[in-house]
Amino acid sequence: MKRLIAALLLTGVAYAQQDGTRIGVETPPAPTPDPAAAEALAKTYDGMTIDDLEAIIKADGYGYERHPAEGDNAPYISTGTANGVTYDVWLTECDKSPVPRCVGLTAQTYYFKESPKVTLKALNEWNVNAWSVSGVIYGDGQSSVVMNVGLNGGVNGAWLVARLRNFNFWAEAYRAFWNSGDPKAVPPEN
Repeated sequence: MKRLIAALLLTGVAYAQQDGTRIGVETPPAPTPDPAAAEALAKTYDGMTIDDLEAIIKADGYGYERHPAEGDNAPYISTGTANGVTYDVWLTECDKSPVPRCVGLTAQTYYFKESPKVTLKALNEWNVNAWSVSGVIYGDGQSSVVMNVGLNGGVNGAWLVARLRNFNFWAEAYRAFWNSGDPKAVPPEN
């Protein structure tokens, strides 16, 4: 009987520890989200500034680097996917105010070398399957993935995060296509 009770106790301890908790130790509370991040994601925007865009990318936890305006180029943000596909995000269709408010956003990857696997025919097939993005080939054989979205009419930060996460998926799917030549290649799981 003692062996049965001991076995049941050990089974109970093992079962309780399966989820990573330890018996007799309090689980610390989940961290409180950053109020500024929560505000950036919940706020409704009718057009956006580069500061708004940076706050939303930061709130979603992505690493990024902000670049200042240079020459004809507006300020932009470099970021990337969890698996290392880098891309830039910038605002378009901006007003002429001192802190421009813009109603368009572009995200674009860059593949600075040509792949013989990315033919125009294969790229067109890839584009048929892609959602909300386009793969393009330039005259020199380089290629990229581009997404354009409108930021007018009242969009919120969480909506934009969903668009950027969609872009992340397709940027990684494009890299899988670029490497394999299979227009239906799927990205690796994180």
